[in-house]
Formats: sequence, structure tokens, C-alpha cells
Amino acid sequence: MMSTPMPNVSDADSQSMLFEFWSLLVHPDFAEEFPIAPSAMGLLNAFLPIFLVAFIVTLLAVPLVRWLAVKFDIVDHPDGGRKVHTYPVAYLGGAAVFLGMIAAILASYALPLLGGGSYRIVADYPIVPIAITLGMFAVFTTGIYDDILHWDPRLKIAGQLVAAAGLAISDIGTAATRGLIDPFFGGWFKEASTPYLIRVGESAREVWVWTGIDPASLAYEWIWQPWYTVDGIYYWAGMVFITLLVLGACNAANLIDGLDGLLSGSVGIMAAGFVAVAVILAIVDHPESGPAPNIAEADAIEAVRTVEIARGDPEARGAWSEQAREAWITAAGSAQAEAQAAIDAATTPRERTIAGNLVKDARNVVTNVPWWIDSEDLDGDGAWTEADGVMLDRFMETGIGPRPDWMAGSRLVLALALLGACLGFLPFNFNPAVIFLGDAGSLLLGYMCAVIILTLGSEGQTHYVIAGLIIFALPIMDTVLAILRRKLAGLPMSAPDRNHIHHILLRSFKSVKKAVVVLYTIDLVFVVIGVGLAAAVAFGFARYLLVYGVATVFFGMVGATAIKAALRHRWMMQTLEARGRDVISEASAQATEDSERDAG
Repeated sequence: MMSTPMPNVSDADSQSMLFEFWSLLVHPDFAEEFPIAPSAMGLLNAFLPIFLVAFIVTLLAVPLVRWLAVKFDIVDHPDGGRKVHTYPVAYLGGAAVFLGMIAAILASYALPLLGGGSYRIVADYPIVPIAITLGMFAVFTTGIYDDILHWDPRLKIAGQLVAAAGLAISDIGTAATRGLIDPFFGGWFKEASTPYLIRVGESAREVWVWTGIDPASLAYEWIWQPWYTVDGIYYWAGMVFITLLVLGACNAANLIDGLDGLLSGSVGIMAAGFVAVAVILAIVDHPESGPAPNIAEADAIEAVRTVEIARGDPEARGAWSEQAREAWITAAGSAQAEAQAAIDAATTPRERTIAGNLVKDARNVVTNVPWWIDSEDLDGDGAWTEADGVMLDRFMETGIGPRPDWMAGSRLVLALALLGACLGFLPFNFNPAVIFLGDAGSLLLGYMCAVIILTLGSEGQTHYVIAGLIIFALPIMDTVLAILRRKLAGLPMSAPDRNHIHHILLRSFKSVKKAVVVLYTIDLVFVVIGVGLAAAVAFGFARYLLVYGVATVFFGMVGATAIKAALRHRWMMQTLEARGRDVISEASAQATEDSERDAG
């Protein structure tokens, strides 16, 4: 009996299959074409079931988890000190929130299967990466064990680090800092490196390799090492930012969870802001419905694509480079002339501004011909071969020109799931509360806010990340105040106190509800500012520098206020200690006099 020979699988095919499997698992970037031009109402109608599932599941799950908490005595007892409630309150609220959000994410996977109607819009976007749900599970699990078994806090940190690592491995947020690094170091990076193309699955991507490194020896997994490529610098900077944001957001959310309904209501307001930003970015991501695109660049790319690519022949390659360069400059020059004519024909200041921006863009396109047009070695093997032609073909099909934002749909799903879960939990958590989030819930809500903020920078647009941080400003502000206050007082970071913002407002208003409503109002102001800045930049009403400027002023004032409050607290404590020493000294002297008098 003859055996059937096994198919011969080359290393390249094996790497390709492994890459596709990995993409399916953690990075489902399958959106090669833009979805149908969306509208705000169209997006909300299509994704509305996700919000409803999160809301209904959480609303129904809260009584169940509360019954379990009471049955097994998983409750928070009053201590007469920092805790403001006067009766035992059940924990495990985080379990209901977790179930609601997981159900909503699963619903987002199922919606495209319904077919027809507005649900087809959901199918146009990649699904939520599984790394995000695994991170939710890691954060929730460590938090729920702490609520029940009172774990070592370091174990909760371990869960958050696992969640952050999953995001980094899945490339979620690794580009978030690129927009902040490029203006300062981008020029030097390009001078110290050489660009090449590398195969990634069925596409090709641009990689800047440090001068002196042999590009032909680089495997795909090595391009993320900072000592090999510029991309590695961006990746590791993004990974550090991911870690800091996940840890910071989780623990900042935990710190402000000190009054009934404060965290769940505040995060609900933030989630509404995240929904607004997600809808805005989904709209402007589409060329037909977004702001005025770089017409010159688009025309130049299309002009170059019409020039036949020379495969394998170095002499023909040189002729192609000349033709492609000429096509690029001619197309961009024509776009510049049209934009200049639009300036002359403009009748309003806004029309002149738009046309002026198009002229600037076109001028930059004319003077910056892409490196791959003139390069004689795209893959780093030292010569132009047929493989270079194939690589260039792939790159021109998939690596240049506008591409869909692969996190546009996931961002909206997560924001709606977060909003629905918070609103479903809030009726049970608002004063007087019958159930608390616990560490499982507070850490989970912080993690979800961090993930959504990171997705805002999926295309390297750091200014949207900063807008997201402004939306999340209330927990940031309270955490900065707490850190500086404890640092200047010489106390450990984990030392509890009653000087958080909500404690101060509670002492001022003598009412939990009034203090919480005031904080809701402050949170709403931050959300409006963050959404307004994101919308202004997205729709072309302002440059991204406006976001950086506002953020610098805002967080600078927060830092200065925190230092001032911490110093005043330290000075007050020093004064009280000095008065106490004086009183003790006076009492000691008086006692000495009395004893001498009695002895005499």
C-alpha cells in the first residue's frame, strides 16, 4: 500500500500561515476596503443592540450577584472611619458589570450574522480583538479574588500587567505615542536609518532599519527590536505607555470609588464621551465623509500606480523610476494648481482656509517624492531582482494610500458596552447603595477606559489619545493629588486617607448625593472639552497642536494645584505637630512646677 506523500510546506509558507493564525487570534485586521460611508445615526442604529445587551444583562445580573454576595457574606462592613456607609453593603457588583460587557462583545460578533438592515454596517468592521477580552478576564479575576480572599495587592498588579502585555502583543496602543515622538526625533531617526520593505502576510510594509544593520537578515519578529529598527523604538515606547496607562487607569478608578455611585456614574459619563469620539472618528475615517483629504498625495499615488512595474530587470527598473517620479510630481503639481485656483475663487474665509491647506499639502507632496520610487534595493538583498518587483507590487496595493482604521468598530463596541454596563449598574449603586463594585468592578472599569483611550491612537494620532485622557481627567486629577499629598507627607503611596476630592466635597456639602452630583458635573465638563477638541481636529476646524496646547495648560494647572494642596496639607500637619509639642512642653513644665510645689 502506497502512502500519500505529505505536501511540501516551505518556511515562507509556514511563516505566512502562522502570521495569519496570529492575526486571527489577536489582531483581526481584515478591513482592506472602507465600509459604506457612515453617518452618525446610521452607526448608532447599527451598534445600538450592543448597548442594549450590556444594559439589560447588567441590570438582570445585579440582583443575582448581590444575592450570592449576601449568602456567602461577601460584604463591606462600615468601619466608622474612611467608609461613609453606615450598614453592610454587598460586594461583587463588578461581576455583573463584567457579564454585561462580555455579553455585549459577544453580541457584536453575532450581529453580522443577522444580515440585512443596518446590521450590515457592523459586518464592515473588524471584530473586537480577543486580547482585549482576555485582558478583561485577567483584571476581573484578580480583582474578584481580592474582594473574596483579600489577596496581596501585588497579585492585582500582576493581573493588570498581563492585560497590558496582551494589548502590546496585539499591537493595540503601540502607535499611541508616535505622534508625540515624531516631531522631536522623527528627522533624526530617518537620517540614521534606511527604509526597506518586508513581507507581512500577504501584504508588504515599510521598515526603517538602523544604518549598519543587515536588512536581509531581519525576520519579521525582529523588526520590533529597538536596536534593529526605528519601528522598534515606537513599539517599545508604545508598550511602556500601555503599561503605565493600564496600571494608572485601573488604580485611579479604584481610588475615586469612595462614594455611592461615584465611579459607575462618572465612568458612564466618560463612556458617553468615548461613544461620541468613536462615532466622529468612524465618520472621518472614510474618505467620502471625512475632512478634506490630501488630494495631491492621492492623485500622485494613483498616477504612480498606472506606471507598469519593472520586474527583475535593473535597467527597466531605472526607466520605471524616472516615469514614476515624473508622474508623481506632475500629478501633485496639478493638484497644487487646482488648489491655488480654489483660493482665488473662494468667497468665504473658510473656503480660503481649506484651499490654503490643500496648497500646503500639495507643495509638500511635490518636494517629498517617496523613497521607494528611487530605491534600487527594496528587500535589502543588495540588488534589484524579481522579488523586489513583487514586493513593490504588494506595497503599492496594500501599503500606501488611505487605509481603514482597524479599531474603528471595536472602539465603538467597547464604548457602548461600557456605557450600557454602567447605566445598568448605577440604579443599584447610587446613594443609598445596595451593592458596591468592589475591586473587581473598579479595576475593570479603569481597564476599559484605558483600552478605549489606547484605541484612539491606533493610527499614530497621539492628539486623540490626549483628548481621551482629558475625558478621563477626574480620576487622573484625584490620583495626582493623592500621590503628591502622600509623597510630601512622607507617607507610603498605599496609605489611605480622607483627603480625596470626594471626601473634601462630602465635608463641604454634608451629603453624599450632592457631592456626587458636583463631581458628575465636573466630569461632564472634562468630557465636553475632550470631545470638543477631538471633533475640532477631526473635522479640520483646528490643528492637532491645539490639543497639545490645551492638554499642556490643563494638566499643568492640575499638577500645580496638586503641589499646592499637598504643600498646604504638609504645612498644616507641621503646624499641628508644633502646637502639640508646645502643649506637651507647657504641660510638662506645669507638672514639674506642681511637683516642686508639693515637695516644698
